Amino acid sequence: MGHIKYRPEIDGLRSVAVMLVVFYHAGISYQGKELFSGGFIGVDIFFVISGYLISKIIFREINSNTFSIMNFYERRARRIIPALTVVLLITSYFCWKILLPQAFIEFGKSLFSTVAFIANIFFWRQDSYNAEISSLKPLLHMWSLGVEEQFYLFYPILIILVVKSKKSITKTLLFIGVASLSLCEWMSFTHKDFNFYMLPTRAWELIAGGLIVQCDDRIRQYEKHKMTIEYILSFSLAVIFIFSIHFTDNSRLPSLINAVLIFSVTFIIAFAKSDTFIGKILSNKIFVSIGLISYSLYLWHQPVLSLLRVELNRGLTNEESFLAIFTCLILSIISYLYVETPFRNKMAINRKTVFSGTLLACTLLSMFGILIFVEKGFPSRFKILPMFMSDVNYGLESQKDHYISLAKSNGAEIRKNPFCYILNKSGKYTLITLGDSHIETLNAPIINQHKSIPFISKFVPLTSSASLFILNIDRADNIDNPNMTRDLINFNQNRLERVLGYEKPVIITGGRLPLLLENERFDNELGGCEYGNDHPGLVIKTKTGYRKANFEEIASAYCDTIKKLLNNGCKVVLVYPIPEVGWDVPNTLLRKTINMSASELKIFISKKSNLATRYSVFCERTKASYAILDRIQDNPNLIRVFPEQLFCDDSQCYTYNNVVYYRDDDHLSYPGAKILLHHIVKKIYDNWPDLRG
Repeated sequence: MGHIKYRPEIDGLRSVAVMLVVFYHAGISYQGKELFSGGFIGVDIFFVISGYLISKIIFREINSNTFSIMNFYERRARRIIPALTVVLLITSYFCWKILLPQAFIEFGKSLFSTVAFIANIFFWRQDSYNAEISSLKPLLHMWSLGVEEQFYLFYPILIILVVKSKKSITKTLLFIGVASLSLCEWMSFTHKDFNFYMLPTRAWELIAGGLIVQCDDRIRQYEKHKMTIEYILSFSLAVIFIFSIHFTDNSRLPSLINAVLIFSVTFIIAFAKSDTFIGKILSNKIFVSIGLISYSLYLWHQPVLSLLRVELNRGLTNEESFLAIFTCLILSIISYLYVETPFRNKMAINRKTVFSGTLLACTLLSMFGILIFVEKGFPSRFKILPMFMSDVNYGLESQKDHYISLAKSNGAEIRKNPFCYILNKSGKYTLITLGDSHIETLNAPIINQHKSIPFISKFVPLTSSASLFILNIDRADNIDNPNMTRDLINFNQNRLERVLGYEKPVIITGGRLPLLLENERFDNELGGCEYGNDHPGLVIKTKTGYRKANFEEIASAYCDTIKKLLNNGCKVVLVYPIPEVGWDVPNTLLRKTINMSASELKIFISKKSNLATRYSVFCERTKASYAILDRIQDNPNLIRVFPEQLFCDDSQCYTYNNVVYYRDDDHLSYPGAKILLHHIVKKIYDNWPDLRG
């Protein structure tokens, strides 16, 4: 059987896809606006290309009775494993050198998931708000590799079964593709993370490539309409760039909207031959050269960009991003020439070596990923950690399983339906935390120190990331599309019903209101600017849909929420905003002290003003939040708690003093949360002496 004819325009299309992804992850911007905010659609293009090339090989070999599952997986191993192994080994080394323990633990988990080709499942199951910022995750991009490998596992077996049953391959693929697209459209409204990361909602993009191959004979019939094809090809390429520029992280993608993009990509693959205008552009040597190294470039770009951000402890300028991209290109060329190419040569490296090497590499990398987790991120790598940062991230995990384990180790009883912890059985009150991730930091200290809070009978954590407890107010992922909400109205109504179902509830509530009112990340004006995209705003429901909520509507809703709790017999501890600091505190401390001697380190730690922010900046940032919270009427069953009294004085807000107060740039660490909890309990006893028992 002859080899499949090489099409340089496919490599040209690969180069477009990979550069869109690279520019997207690099955050290239112009006048403050990200140029390729939808560059992630490059992955969609890759999926179609992969589906096309794999199908072309499988169908041709099946038709000539030369198809072998073993040969198929050998080709996949030669193509994927060698370059991936090199990237993972080098990335692991640099992560060992610079990542703090909690981030290193997350890297270890993602490393294991990547080697097992389930990275997409791992990142889907992560809490996207509480987890590290996406741009700081060295292996985030490996999710797409997981999708492809899962597809490769099932796809050839499916085709063989269809052929043996003498069914139509085209109809089968079309049926599965339509089913996958339908699921994708539905999930785009209901389960956005699953929809983005998982094979069932991505399969249709890969299958689209297979359908091109199946329709090859029909495609040839239309090639005579050259002028029409030229127009549609130009339109198709324009669609790719419109998607890459117009759409953002908050857009409802993938979805039925993607069908326009995927159709455009399939049309380019089908008709952009060397004699067409677009085919000639894509066949340009520069495009083809980048396309040839596209796999290595895709592997290298995210580790280089993310670790550079971690090392600098900030976002990248355009100049730094372009330098990083140039570095990735050099690494990719080396990887392509000295890793990818030799391993594809069956004469130089035989099958046994490929499979045994693959098994060995996967085993070692998996074991290292597990070891990182078991050793809790190897905190001994950094001399500052044992001194006063060792428990910064203790209790960080927000998953219920973690809290259950913590509760059992402290002698607590777990109740289900509804879920709660039975702590001090002699108590009469139910302590409830009700708010977002800022209030969630109190959960671990409450469970660990419940014996020092004897009025608690039960503890019910009703905290959820990015879910401030304000009734009848929702959040939109994109304020320009306010109808795409997080469904917080129903969520908070359900939380309210849970609260009112408990005996004598004492509620600790609050959250990161300044972020939601200002709609932008915190800048401390001293060089510490919180990294990440600006946050979506609060929206309110009207007869015709949702729109952005104004200050008066938010204030009224918050007042009504607290009033409803009080009117239903709840005691309410209202926590005012926790000071934001702008710096990732543990990481910044590490960078500042990594080369210090023991004596220099001791002196540095003794000066808490080394990493402080101005109190005046905090006041300005929280002015609107205080105006809302101060409107809430005083009540004997309402206590106001001001975290600034613990972490600020008249001139500065501090990030450490003997212990580190923050685990990142705005969430309290475990020691910081313990300090806040102690203050809350003291206020409770001072204001409600009957709770002393």
